[in-house]
Amino acid sequence: MDKDTRNRIQRATQAARRLLELEYREQLEGSFDILLDGTVAAQPGSHLTAPERVLREKLVAAVAHKRAGGSSAPEAVAAYLREASFTTLNRFVALKMLEARSLVQQCVSKGDESGGFKEFTALAPALASLPDRGYRLYIETIFDEIGQEVRVLFDRRDVASLLWPRRQALHDLLALLNDPELGSIWAEDETIGWVYQYFNGDDERAKMRDPKQGGSQAPRNS
Repeated sequence: MDKDTRNRIQRATQAARRLLELEYREQLEGSFDILLDGTVAAQPGSHLTAPERVLREKLVAAVAHKRAGGSSAPEAVAAYLREASFTTLNRFVALKMLEARSLVQQCVSKGDESGGFKEFTALAPALASLPDRGYRLYIETIFDEIGQEVRVLFDRRDVASLLWPRRQALHDLLALLNDPELGSIWAEDETIGWVYQYFNGDDERAKMRDPKQGGSQAPRNS
């Protein structure tokens, strides 16, 4: 893969990271009262629905688990924010690569106008009443199907899966990934490795490989 192509992947990856971390920070702070400085409200806000209260409990527990591992309160929230953003991006990148190999139907290349989603909604017309017409449900159904074989990335029981980008953020993320300038990269096996490389800075990668920090000596392109 030539330098120009790698540069395009780097720009898109870093833009996607900024987008997702901002989106998830706004959700954590604005909806769930989990602040980036580590402050966590003792009780959920009255604005939350019952399902959102359950989600908040899981988010609070995920942050608490990181604190129990030795992280400070701000570090724990920042680490969860990074992991949630990283997981979301990697899943959509993987779907783009699977589409390029015709291993899944078109599902993200045209967003909620993708051919696979149109077939999905034709089988369940009641989905039209949902705010996103069932697009999240459709994508998560694909995650579950693929996750039977590739659980390490697509297992939605992972706490990094708790958040989902809201409509505008999802639209912006898909616009980044569907940029025609990136069209040639999805058939390349090494693309996922470069996304990993460019999402995580040098210090972050070193920490993840450092056994003293709970990391492992995994290959850079693992």
